[in-house]
Amino acid sequence: MSTVKPAVEPRLPLRHFADFSGTLEANARQERAKLGIADTEKVLLFRGDFVPKNMPGILLEAFLYFLQTAKIADWHLILAGAGSLETTLREMAKGDLRIHFLPFGEPAITYRIGDLCVSPIGHGNSVAEAMISSRAVLVTEKASNTLFLIQPGVTGWSVDSAHPELWFDYMKAASQTKLRAMGKSAQESFLTHFSEKKVDK
Repeated sequence: MSTVKPAVEPRLPLRHFADFSGTLEANARQERAKLGIADTEKVLLFRGDFVPKNMPGILLEAFLYFLQTAKIADWHLILAGAGSLETTLREMAKGDLRIHFLPFGEPAITYRIGDLCVSPIGHGNSVAEAMISSRAVLVTEKASNTLFLIQPGVTGWSVDSAHPELWFDYMKAASQTKLRAMGKSAQESFLTHFSEKKVDK
């Protein structure tokens, strides 16, 4: 009997994201260092196509507002991907040293560059790959097929897409220790719901 593929799963086999030796985390730390991000600083990471439906422009605008109003200097935003909005996004960033652009890269490494991953529309593949990589996820209510994986303050946060100015309120008090614990819980939660045995490859 064939199994039904879940709506939320990574694009690559789960074993691709396994990091038993810590090599993937080490590679991610090296990538952060290349960007001039200190170990004590935190990274919000978006990985996806730079197209309107994925809301990268709204995300960047909201993050810039967060930096301005919260007056918190230890957060960076990484936009990893490519697409029709790239030029616009770079112009919006205005050379801010806390905004970084990367190519898609190897997903098992790219997601680990972040301390918290964000997917405004909750793309199933992106949420899955971030969670397997031991990263908590920030989504909006538009993430209809992934909301069941988001336990507020445990595996991530869900925010109101209509109020991007409030998207990052949870981040103000989130320490790296808290984010690491949430990432571990996110991975455990995902693997509880899905495994190689459950996914019909």
